[in-house]
Amino acid sequence: PKLDIPDMEQALHDKNVVIVDARYPRDYQSGHLPGAINVPVFTTQAERRRILGNVSRDARVIVYCQSDSCQFDEALGSSLVAEGIENVALFPGGWAKWETQRPSETEAATDKEEGQP
Repeated sequence: PKLDIPDMEQALHDKNVVIVDARYPRDYQSGHLPGAINVPVFTTQAERRRILGNVSRDARVIVYCQSDSCQFDEALGSSLVAEGIENVALFPGGWAKWETQRPSETEAATDKEEGQP
């Protein structure tokens, strides 16, 4: 499934949701959705297992990247499904959409606020 801003706002408060940022680390460090885990699209299966090792196979995983023209979310989402994580959704528009359409009271996270895994 593909999600929109209201879906993402709800997901941010759901403890059973894992939000995955598929962008390059430097882009993630510049700003990301609150609570997002950086799993760059180029990671190997072993690296993904290490980063997402504590994620339940039953968890809902939402993957996003930079913008509508970015395909990293689809590529990483497909890899995760192939690796056994079945409840994967995409947030098309990604970071760019979040930055322009999120509610003003929601602040983006930076690595100063959250430690990168």
